[in-house]
Amino acid sequence: MRQTLLYIPCPELPGIGLPMLGFGWLLIAWLALTAGLLLWVSRTKGLSEAVGGYLPLVAIGGVVIYMAQFIVVYDAYGNALGLPIRGYGVMVLLGLIGGVGLATQEGRRMGLHPAYIWGLAVNMVLVGVIGARIVFVLQYREQFDSVWSMLMVTEGGLVVYGALIGGLASAIVYLVRNKMPILAVADLIVPGMVLGLAFGRIGCLMNGCCWGGLCDEAWWGIQFPMGSPPYVRHLESGELLGVSEIEHRADGTTVVKAVDPDSEAARRGLKPGDQLSGLQLAPLGLVNLRDPVDPAARVISYRTNSGERLIWGLDELPAWSLSVQPTQLFSSINAFLLCFMLWALYPLRRRDGQIFALGLGCYAISRTALEAIRNDEPEQYLGLTFSQWISIGMLMITVALLVYTSWQKKGSALPALEPERPA
Repeated sequence: MRQTLLYIPCPELPGIGLPMLGFGWLLIAWLALTAGLLLWVSRTKGLSEAVGGYLPLVAIGGVVIYMAQFIVVYDAYGNALGLPIRGYGVMVLLGLIGGVGLATQEGRRMGLHPAYIWGLAVNMVLVGVIGARIVFVLQYREQFDSVWSMLMVTEGGLVVYGALIGGLASAIVYLVRNKMPILAVADLIVPGMVLGLAFGRIGCLMNGCCWGGLCDEAWWGIQFPMGSPPYVRHLESGELLGVSEIEHRADGTTVVKAVDPDSEAARRGLKPGDQLSGLQLAPLGLVNLRDPVDPAARVISYRTNSGERLIWGLDELPAWSLSVQPTQLFSSINAFLLCFMLWALYPLRRRDGQIFALGLGCYAISRTALEAIRNDEPEQYLGLTFSQWISIGMLMITVALLVYTSWQKKGSALPALEPERPA
């Protein structure tokens, strides 16, 4: 796990103290540079090309530079560490580059101009990220205390099925608008979509999300450091200290039901019937451990039946979570293999839509199986998770799509006769 790869320093401009981000020297430099670019494009290609093709990029870049000031990270003493480059965001970016690159290469072979693929990718990525984040926020809305925290996509928190639904919806609109064959293009891009997922799951491992269930005796189990999502979950449940069973009562209290006799909790005197009275989940990396009276250093406490409080501080807690299934790695390997299979079968397709349907069906089946060993998502109805229910719906769509394609005549709308650039 490595949530943050590095911090980019944000120095002020010497002499005048002008900040780097926000309304600072980087924004001034960006506007000056892009103003020169727009002037050159307008003179060489016309004003309409400059305004329509480049001005939106200039505006987006300016907004990003201004908003970046709000994600600068500070330590416990108020010193700016810099602009964080998150491992999750980097892997998602690599997945986008790899997936679009694969689709572009295959598109050239099929007679599609790369501009079509890039235009389609931009639409799918923008709407897909929005869909992925909306579904995540709806699933875990209790984790967010502000609108800004809901927008912090680079720190993790995207649901694959939300991205798939949003991305496919935007793709259909784009393809219809450009009068392109929907199922033929879907066959072409689905290997790249799965390749992007493979890199994204590596990002999940670096971020510490999407973890699996406990596997103490398995050699392939992995542990996550203090402060990671699995660590916090194990701390909340008491498993990290040896509380083997808890009960959440209707009045909001959490009561210990069973304690491992050889655990740290048992050695401190915790017994069945004792209540969880406090749990401090501040960002553990920002806690001032050298200050013994720092309230954030007192992480978890229980109140016994006799009225005594048992308190654990950061220095008394284990450094690592319990051993869990590496579901992120399993998911990534599954996606890489699925990508290779779809890419290899693409030239052998007999009807448009078959490769896309195969990709949907195989992913739905594998995702259902992986959900059985994941432990980050609660069960919803009939013992199934949200993602498993979506997988069932996807399998139904797969069957319907395969039936539909079987009625179509053999052959494909691709390759196109000539690679024309979209208007």
